[in-house]
Amino acid sequence: MLRITGRTWGITLLVGLLGALLGFGMDLALHTEGWAIVVASMGLCTGAAFAGALATPQPRLATAEAGPDADASATAPEPPTE
Repeated sequence: MLRITGRTWGITLLVGLLGALLGFGMDLALHTEGWAIVVASMGLCTGAAFAGALATPQPRLATAEAGPDADASATAPEPPTE
């Protein structure tokens, strides 16, 4: 549990830091203030969503196996007759 929590926080903070750097670059390029905070917040949210998706086990798809009573001709198209 501690490993998953650490990985989740690490990914969240890493993506948030990258967002803050991108926002700081936008601050410098556009000569406006506040982009570092906005993009850092977006980066934190994105990082948390990504880390949560990695930590959540994906459900397995049930594979339907054809039993002896399954009608195989119901799914296959009939060949043309002459």
